[in-house]
Amino acid sequence: MSASGSAASEGPNTMKAVDTVHTVKKPNNKHPHRWRRADVLEFLAANQDRYDIDNRHINIIEKNEVTGRRLLQLTLQDLRGGSYGITDGAAHEILALVNSLEITECKFVPTT
Repeated sequence: MSASGSAASEGPNTMKAVDTVHTVKKPNNKHPHRWRRADVLEFLAANQDRYDIDNRHINIIEKNEVTGRRLLQLTLQDLRGGSYGITDGAAHEILALVNSLEITECKFVPTT
């Protein structure tokens, strides 16, 4: 914007890249490894608009009794095949949502 508050003219065909940062909505403060099935469903429902996940895909996750630990282990092959049978696009969106959790791995080290 110029000093007068109006937008500077960049021409009709000019596009400006805009970085957007968002955080996913989590159902509680528990680590996703500890999520129960209801927590997983709440997580998917809370983020379904942003990730374009349909209710039918959430219903498939519910039918398969997915816990947080299992959600973090799901692969594209899992979601596309077997009892899931989720379409390719939706499977990728679900995995993108799960990957956005930015989980830090906890390792237990034996004490001496």
